Amino acid sequence: MGKKSKRSGEKSKKKSGGSKQSKPSENKKSSARASAVEELQTRLKQLSLEIERVGEQASKAIVKTELESQRILKDLDQKRAAAQEELNQIVDKGGTAFRDLSSGFGKAVDELEQAIKKAFGRFS
Repeated sequence: MGKKSKRSGEKSKKKSGGSKQSKPSENKKSSARASAVEELQTRLKQLSLEIERVGEQASKAIVKTELESQRILKDLDQKRAAAQEELNQIVDKGGTAFRDLSSGFGKAVDELEQAIKKAFGRFS
């Protein structure tokens, strides 16, 4: 049994001696790891800036879309008001004026329908 304990002692000396020798390689690994982590952090910061730029562009697009939507809705309201005015004139007039005005009303309504379809196309 004395031999076994001697071997165990030798192994422990080798292990402790071995760890002293591996410190320079551990420093290299630690330095490489730190460098890799730094590169990853830099990449993440760059990506964060890109996300901010995308957000800015999205905000601009939202504002632009909102303004365009308001313009389209205003145009539709004006066309509807024109059609309503045509209808009011039809109700007030009779005879041949009725026929003339009703064709104008049909044209106004057709124009309004086309504008509505176009608006749906833009918002779909």
